[in-house]
Amino acid sequence: MNKQSKIIAIGVQILLGGLGYGAMELLFRGRTHISMLIAGGLCLPLLILISKTRVTWPVQSLYGAMLITAVEFTCGCVVNLWLKLGVWDYSAAPFNLLGQICAIFFVYWYLLCAIIMKLCHMYREEWGGHVGFLRRRRRMRAEE
Repeated sequence: MNKQSKIIAIGVQILLGGLGYGAMELLFRGRTHISMLIAGGLCLPLLILISKTRVTWPVQSLYGAMLITAVEFTCGCVVNLWLKLGVWDYSAAPFNLLGQICAIFFVYWYLLCAIIMKLCHMYREEWGGHVGFLRRRRRMRAEE
C-alpha cells in the first residue's frame, strides 16, 4: 500500500469512526455533540491498530475498551470540566470518575470493541485489509 492509499484509508477510518460514534449517540441518547464525532474519529484508527496486535481477541477488546474510556475521559475533562459545555455527566452513575466515565460504559465499550475486533479480523481475512478490496471482488466475479 503506497503512502497516498494509507492516508486515504486513515481518512476513511476517521470519518467512519466519527459518524459511527455520532450515530450511536443519536440512537441511544437522541443527541450528540461535535466533540463525540472527534472522539469517535480518533478511536477507530487506533482500534484498528489494536486489532492487528498478536494478543487474543478478548484482550484486544479489553485494550480497545481502555482506549475508548481514556479518550472519553480526556474529552470529558476538556469539554465538560474545562469548557463547561455539559455534554454529559455520569456523576449519578456508580463507580464514576469526576462524572466523565463510569464502570457500566466501560462494559459497553468492551462489548462494542469485541464486535469491532471481529469485524476487523473478518475484513483482513476476506479482503486482505486494504482499500482496493473491490478490485479483488470484481476479479473473483470475473473468474466465476
